[in-house]
Amino acid sequence: MDEMVISDSLRVYECIRDLAESLTGTGTLEEKLDRVVTELRRITQADGTSIWLIEGRVLRCIAGKGHYEDTEKGKPIEAKYHLDNDKGLTAWIAKSGKTVNIRSFAELEQHPQWAGKYDDRNYPARDRGGRRCESFIGTPLKIGNTIIGVLKADNRQGESGHPGYFPASEEHLFTILAALIAIVIKNDQIQRTQAEIEARQRIAAIAVHNLENPAIAIRWALENIRDALAQAPPRLDLISRSVEVALDEVDILLEKREAFLLLINPRHSEEYRETDVAEFVERSLTHAKRQAPDVNFGFEGDPRVRQTRLPVAAVSNALSALLANAIDATRGRQDRQITVRLRCEKDFGEDSGADATRAGAARMYFDVEDNGHGVEPRIKDRLFDVGATTKELGAGLGLYACQHLMRSIKGDVMYDPSYRGGARFVIVVPSA
Repeated sequence: MDEMVISDSLRVYECIRDLAESLTGTGTLEEKLDRVVTELRRITQADGTSIWLIEGRVLRCIAGKGHYEDTEKGKPIEAKYHLDNDKGLTAWIAKSGKTVNIRSFAELEQHPQWAGKYDDRNYPARDRGGRRCESFIGTPLKIGNTIIGVLKADNRQGESGHPGYFPASEEHLFTILAALIAIVIKNDQIQRTQAEIEARQRIAAIAVHNLENPAIAIRWALENIRDALAQAPPRLDLISRSVEVALDEVDILLEKREAFLLLINPRHSEEYRETDVAEFVERSLTHAKRQAPDVNFGFEGDPRVRQTRLPVAAVSNALSALLANAIDATRGRQDRQITVRLRCEKDFGEDSGADATRAGAARMYFDVEDNGHGVEPRIKDRLFDVGATTKELGAGLGLYACQHLMRSIKGDVMYDPSYRGGARFVIVVPSA
């Protein structure tokens, strides 16, 4: 008898070890739980194993094998019970917090929460000579006194392939495994909640970071208009220039609004607009010149590209962020130089003519080059991470935001480490 107890204990220990390795391995929560129900089905030889999670007042299958699996889709079946209305055994376990180990069909039929209601659903071939549910085990997933779901299995095949029941050793296994699963699920929920909070904070910080310059410029323009109107006669030339500045900055604010929509909602589609590329770049450079009038800005276009369709909001935001960084990188130099260069993929062809990009046939590249101090080696590998900055009061959000934004529309922003000079960043513009 003692040898049997020791043997059962060793088996349970080995099962827990195997299942714990599945739970703590790499991958998403869904992948971990899928490995667990697969391993549990092998260990128990059950027809079906599944994990159910409480979402509000609904109990939903989030991992399942056997008859809980959609073999065509490779996912758990879309099964759920409503805790307020359903009287089934699984929902009863989720509400009562009690473990159930039923060892025969007769015992199952007598259970008030079964009453044969789900036998035909799970085993529809019974009336055609198929099997009925001969055994069932289910235990709640608990965190403290809070029930978050159910772990269950049914129809144990038995060692010889005949119907059997789940022994006491496997009931102990279920109890221990349910505690592990509950902890893993709860930890994943905490991490996801924290990630959502951090994402909201990050987007809010990006909004503040990007709205500062246009707001300052608009305020400056309005102050100029106020002062010009106070003079006698009013300075109409100053009013005119200030109005133009304010209108330009309002356009920039509207583009930033579109960019924030892309950051917040990946399903929001960026609008491609027919654009004169030279005018588009010059507008960004004009805005940059207001911030740094002593910098020599230049633009080198591609003669094949005049009019093209651009994702204006995303590219404009990326370009303004890179120009702002280049301005900071050149501070202290006497000959401050920043150049924007347009390049196109070779598949335009040499004979394609000046209107080759009207159909948005291929990607374009905007290089932003400066003759500043370059990128410090200590920060090269994490340039686009949140918080990566060389500025004394920098938030480390500009490069992260513009890369994230461009990638949301299948483009990119990259650092070119081969550039010999200050620094070169590349905006990759996807085809329309």
